[in-house]
Amino acid sequence: MRLAIGIASLLASFALHGGGNVISQDPTPAGESVGLNSPQQQSLTLSDNQTADNRVAITPQKWDIKPYSIEYSATYNGMPINTLRSLSKDKNGYRVTTQASNMLGTITEEETFHITAKSRVAPHRYLYKRSIFGNKRTEESVFDGNNKIISNVYKDRTAQLPFAHDMLGPLSYQVQLQIDLANGKQQFSYPVVSRGKIKEYRYRVVKTETLETPLGRLDTLVLERQRDDQDRKTFLWLAGKLQYLPVKIVQQEDGENYELLIKSYTLTDSKTGGK
Repeated sequence: MRLAIGIASLLASFALHGGGNVISQDPTPAGESVGLNSPQQQSLTLSDNQTADNRVAITPQKWDIKPYSIEYSATYNGMPINTLRSLSKDKNGYRVTTQASNMLGTITEEETFHITAKSRVAPHRYLYKRSIFGNKRTEESVFDGNNKIISNVYKDRTAQLPFAHDMLGPLSYQVQLQIDLANGKQQFSYPVVSRGKIKEYRYRVVKTETLETPLGRLDTLVLERQRDDQDRKTFLWLAGKLQYLPVKIVQQEDGENYELLIKSYTLTDSKTGGK
């Protein structure tokens, strides 16, 4: 069981998101606001001459979300892990999906959403499925703006959380991050519904870097994930040329580095599935 939990945690990391800092342990009565903590400054472990107070020059740019398919590869203790991610249009907006898998199991995620006229991501439904060594687990969140409630089902427990227009899901917050980067922002804080709680996901831009990838040289922004847990550090390399999608992710934990790197990227036609 411990190995299964470890593999599940690893695959979740390579599914491009992980646990955030808890804002609310218990459901908050509808109508009350949930406050966010100010981002904490953490020391950098990347080789970089910048101080934590330096700001990277980012030129805002026009950004239109486009359907895509992207593939990543990684290894952990010699075991290969493949991660697929795609975004497509549907009748109510967009659908983003991810799948992380190896010979031991699979994690799949899916979230539907639309983007408002004010460039805000508005999630509809999030679904998570995990199967590791036959051990299965699911999670579902439904964002009901009409009734001002978010229903989250995890481990057969249902939590009713207060609806707010800035609430996001584990995949839709990543789309909001892409939009905010294109608008020139450098520090980010998002309230995300996950496992019956409202968690805060925090990032900041720490530098720019030209990265060698299987797709060639890409200019990237390097982001650091800000956590209350100082023992785990996560860095993301996001390429403006590829809609600010991650092209590389490095997680440092217990003296080890786990790395995920892009293999392929294709713009797709949501009607035909082709280029």
